[in-house]
Amino acid sequence: MKSIVKGPVKDEARLWRQLSIVIHLLIVFISLGAIIYLNLVLIRYWFSGEFNQNLGSIEISYIQMAKFWVESHGAGWQPLWYLGYPWHVFYTPLLPALEVLLHHVLNFSFAHAYRVLTGAGYVLVPVSVYLFVWQIGKSKIGALVSALFYSFLPSIIALIFNEVAQDTLSGSWEPRRFAILVRWGEGPHILALVFLPIFGLFASRLVEKRNFANLFLASFFLGLIALINAIVLWAAVLLLLAIFLAAITREKTEIIDLGKGLLTLIVLSLGLVAFWYNGPFLRTFFKEGGGALTNWLALFPWGLIPVLAILVGVFLMVKRLTGKFSGVPLAVFWFLMAFAIVFIYYASGENRLEYVPQALRLNTEVDLALAILAGVLISNLFLFLTRREGRIKYPSLVLAVAVAVLPVVGLVWWGVKLLAVLPEYTRDLTDGKVGRIENSVEFKVAKKLKELTVGTDQRVLAPGNYGFWLNFFEPVPQLRGALFQSSTHDWPEHIYYHTANGQDGSITLAWLKIANIGKLVYTTPGSAEPYKDYKVPLEKFKAIASEIATEDGDIYFDIPLKNDSLAKVVDAESFKQIKKPYNAIDKEPIFAYLEWLEQKAEKRLLVKKLVDGKYQISGEVGNGEAVLFQQTYDPGWKVRNRGWKVIKDPLDFMVLVPKKASKFEIELVYGRPLSVWLGYLITLGTVAWVFNKTYKSYKSYRFNRSNS
Repeated sequence: MKSIVKGPVKDEARLWRQLSIVIHLLIVFISLGAIIYLNLVLIRYWFSGEFNQNLGSIEISYIQMAKFWVESHGAGWQPLWYLGYPWHVFYTPLLPALEVLLHHVLNFSFAHAYRVLTGAGYVLVPVSVYLFVWQIGKSKIGALVSALFYSFLPSIIALIFNEVAQDTLSGSWEPRRFAILVRWGEGPHILALVFLPIFGLFASRLVEKRNFANLFLASFFLGLIALINAIVLWAAVLLLLAIFLAAITREKTEIIDLGKGLLTLIVLSLGLVAFWYNGPFLRTFFKEGGGALTNWLALFPWGLIPVLAILVGVFLMVKRLTGKFSGVPLAVFWFLMAFAIVFIYYASGENRLEYVPQALRLNTEVDLALAILAGVLISNLFLFLTRREGRIKYPSLVLAVAVAVLPVVGLVWWGVKLLAVLPEYTRDLTDGKVGRIENSVEFKVAKKLKELTVGTDQRVLAPGNYGFWLNFFEPVPQLRGALFQSSTHDWPEHIYYHTANGQDGSITLAWLKIANIGKLVYTTPGSAEPYKDYKVPLEKFKAIASEIATEDGDIYFDIPLKNDSLAKVVDAESFKQIKKPYNAIDKEPIFAYLEWLEQKAEKRLLVKKLVDGKYQISGEVGNGEAVLFQQTYDPGWKVRNRGWKVIKDPLDFMVLVPKKASKFEIELVYGRPLSVWLGYLITLGTVAWVFNKTYKSYKSYRFNRSNS
């Protein structure tokens, strides 16, 4: 009789467990469906068309990268921007690579692919927020609050600083994430945010349970972030630090073991992305971090003492007050770090103090951290109330329902109000005043510059937005481009700044000749170009160049180049005595270099570009002569013909030196340097280690299961 009763009881308990799992999963799927639907409706028009109505946004740079990728046909050199640069430093590659994939597989235009991918990123970020908060807060209701909070609420920084509050499309309290995508075109930033909470989820799981699966998944998602956007990578570093600090607030935490585990995560992530994060890429991509490093060094040593005292005090307070609450220390630490960095940036006024690069762009990460903090606080309060027993059980359950329902209802109410306003701002260019992209002034200027330079090697100086868009329309080489981090030449930004701001026309003319710039566009107050970079009068350029055309407030100048070929015969020895200029107004070496460059201008060489990374140069050099080639020097450049060597000149161009005087025809070819191949090898070795480790883990699992 006993066994007969026990069987049905066990079956009933199993049935209730299964039913409970189904109900929980149903709640999760309904919540995620609602989150996706609301965000999708908010940005629904983003999934159609091509270009943003705000042509001054930076999205065109990320669209061009995919276009360059396809048009390069595998060449390792990009000659159009920043006096030439190697392809392996151009930017983090994942978003452009996905654009190329959609272009080939679904025949999307690059611009449409960009909108689809970044729109999907926008919709999915709150989904990953939900999953992260569910992991650290242990409650689905707190996860839902966090996701809705981040979906709809305005930036906390906007509540403090009016300049951020005014930076909206609708003039209302809209999410900062919406403005940075739709107004400013930060597509990679938005896409990388999808993986930030997922990285946090697996990193926090790694702290709870140190196994290979959690280690690999945390490293993988950190690697994805690194391959998409550097801003979110900095936020991930802060999140990892917050996870570490939160872990050591707990009793009996082995700090050394914890540190080893997180260090292993970092090393594995670096190994996975080393194929792109090679030496040259690291030097160029993170060079903008110099200001932040300088600010930290300025605190050393005495300024660090009060900073460290404050940090220790905050840590001890958080440990004492929140250490026993699930997920709260992590959320508090992350929010405080991110908030402090952005707050200091805005509060410092004109000084704009940065303690991480581009601190202002961490604004939406502050909002994300605050949303997560709100979610884990709701989670802990909800779980506390639902676990009460005795006489307060039912009043506590009523309060728990209020804690769950009121925030969700309030957030959805505000979200519905936004849904009536914001979607209109996501419509593409064809629904705006400009209409087709061919109607834009950027298109017209690009066509004009192509017309003025056709058949020459001349570069152009296209200011502001004209430079951003130029090479999307026409392959006209220019001084700048649309992403300064990709420049490996030291001087393009300095040349541009002096041209737009410097009063000395003779120095400007020297720099324009040094960069082989044959055409320059000057934007007057009547120009439609939005940024109006020139702070010097028109007379400066009339004194040094010839005005050749005027159209719609834009004036085109011809720069008097003595020889506009990219390859010039020069003296092989005298340039070695020229010092590198100290800055862009260091006249003596600048004018000495120009004299050397123009000394043999009457000798003409023929340059033929075979592909982006391969040039054929022919002509004649005499005794003591060499060839200056006005592309950026890089160790990857080689002359295929014997008897030539490639060296760097004082202004970062390359000089091709022959062994003897002769008529010649040579091929100058760019190949990836050893540091890039080393990165490939490291990633290959890391992937091999992951596969080996996975195989061993699988074998161990099978063995243990067979013996259990």
